[in-house]
Amino acid sequence: MRKLIPLLLLVVHHFASAQTKDERVKIDSILSVYTGRSVDGKGLLQEAITLSQQSDDYLLGQLYFKLAEEHLATGAYDSAGKYYPLSLTPLEIAGDSTLLGEAYIGMGYVLYLKGDYTQSLNYNLKAEKIFRAAKANKLLGRALKRMAGVFIAMKDYGTSEKYLSEALTIAEEEFDTINIVRTLNTLSVIYDETGDFKKVDPILKRAIALAEAIHCIRCMAISYSQWGISLHFRGQYKEAIGKYRKEYELNKLEGLTFDQYFVYQNIAEAYFELQNLTLALAYSDSAMFLAKTENAPQFIHDSYKIQYKIYKAQNNLGKALAALEMKSQYVDTLFSQEKARMQEDMKVAYETEKKEQLITLLEKENTIKVLEAEQSKQLRLYLIVVVVLLVLAAGVLFSRYRLKQRTAKLLDAKNIDLQNLNQVKDRLFAIISHDLKSPLSSFHTVTSTLNQYYGQISQADIKKYLEKLEVASKSLEDQMKNLLEWSLHQISERKLSPEVFDLKEMAETLKSFFQLSLEVKRQNMYLEIEGSIPLETDREYVQTILRNLISNAIKFTPPEGTIWLRAKTAGAEIVIEIEDTGIGIASEDFSKLFTLEADKKSIGNSPEKGTGLGLVLVKEMIEKMGGTISLASELNKGTTFTLKMTGKQQKQAA
Repeated sequence: MRKLIPLLLLVVHHFASAQTKDERVKIDSILSVYTGRSVDGKGLLQEAITLSQQSDDYLLGQLYFKLAEEHLATGAYDSAGKYYPLSLTPLEIAGDSTLLGEAYIGMGYVLYLKGDYTQSLNYNLKAEKIFRAAKANKLLGRALKRMAGVFIAMKDYGTSEKYLSEALTIAEEEFDTINIVRTLNTLSVIYDETGDFKKVDPILKRAIALAEAIHCIRCMAISYSQWGISLHFRGQYKEAIGKYRKEYELNKLEGLTFDQYFVYQNIAEAYFELQNLTLALAYSDSAMFLAKTENAPQFIHDSYKIQYKIYKAQNNLGKALAALEMKSQYVDTLFSQEKARMQEDMKVAYETEKKEQLITLLEKENTIKVLEAEQSKQLRLYLIVVVVLLVLAAGVLFSRYRLKQRTAKLLDAKNIDLQNLNQVKDRLFAIISHDLKSPLSSFHTVTSTLNQYYGQISQADIKKYLEKLEVASKSLEDQMKNLLEWSLHQISERKLSPEVFDLKEMAETLKSFFQLSLEVKRQNMYLEIEGSIPLETDREYVQTILRNLISNAIKFTPPEGTIWLRAKTAGAEIVIEIEDTGIGIASEDFSKLFTLEADKKSIGNSPEKGTGLGLVLVKEMIEKMGGTISLASELNKGTTFTLKMTGKQQKQAA
């Protein structure tokens, strides 16, 4: 096969017409104008590719490579992933190993962005082999740094650090200051991820000093941004804000207006952690303004995400729900734009394929006419050339087919994600429309009665009405809290955030919180806990779980009843029990308690009913923490809920 390649090139050259020479002149003219990332860079390269369809394969490989780089620079990763493979075969035939290695790096980066780390490593390893053989050290350092990034994504920090160490050595030997700065920034990411923070600050100080020495303002801004993120990760939010503001000043000096979006967003997150919600909201609004100015749906979505958290922390439930709804709408927008872009890319690929097929057909017809006039020896030779051309065409068509298959799978995955999100929204609004209606109706009835008959109602009756209002408001508050927690849990925004706390102290705090409700119903609540029980897990999750279970026990236990909260250690497990002397639950109703689909109003005979969302939330939370919940109950005698969980849990990745 390799022996036939030179013969193929000779045949193509032999039959090149004067028109083809003119096309080559036009292509060279376009390449002399094109400088990379130009206003119409993609259009210029597409025109050159059209002109070069009958030119030599090496030139076509160059053009596909440049077009792939153009798409990669503008963030069109799927399109870049389409054109890199088209460049590989012509570059392999031409034997330009250096440019082929750069194409391998580009293809590896696209696969890295798509999460296909195995294939990404394969392409980068090919590039490394080429650059080592060619002793192209600067490009070798680039390939090593890209491989290190893949290993970071795979959580293999030891291997990643090894590649970065070699990349840094090469950059220092080549006096490649910019790559030294970039490698140092990447090293700081490893140390952040492994918790080796004492190495982060010296590395980033060195990166900033080098960037300042070569007057690379953009490099300094990136280093300050990485430093701020590192401090943020350590919980040093005030110091992180200082680094973010340094980044802001450098971006302003460089005229990078839209890069300030990330500064505003990071500062808003830091102020949120500091509980300075006013400043957090102000910076979030600034980020939102830039995102909307640039009409960037992904960043608008992220801005609504932090605003939802801020409004929720302010207990501004109306605006919190509005922000949550807007965030969901931009999920839909992002999907629609991605789908439209992919359809356009497929259309371009299809049109290019048709043109290539037509040109291939014309080339075969011309070749056949020439071969008929040649001697029998030449005829056999040219027939072999035609076969080679057909094999190459089949390879291109097969590559197109594989690309279309991957695109279809991606569209199917996006559709499934959208359907799941719509199901969550439907369940959320069903609860809002049905289960919040009762307490709101009670509010309206009581306030309307007080307003119309105020002068005729005795003080004793007024007190009864106020008690009803208190019950309705408490019910509404509990349901809204559960609703917000459940909705956040469903869209997977809430990650486990372990901290160390004492279970006994939390139990005593909860007992004080419910003391008024216990006194109103003349109930007793006893704590039976074996001294101090330290836990290292998500405090807010545990508090929400216990609050819901105690609230249910109070609600479904008659006046003068008794409630017990017990806790003990059993090996590595913590066992918590909430027992009451309430109305109990029939065994056939056990399975209905932990699903939203079942009608909770059909369970039991208590006049106090709820949405059932509390127990659903409890089950989802305890399972997310790796624990279990079970119950034992007997009608008219009481119910016992039992929780089991580990005393220490790892923090989930965001």
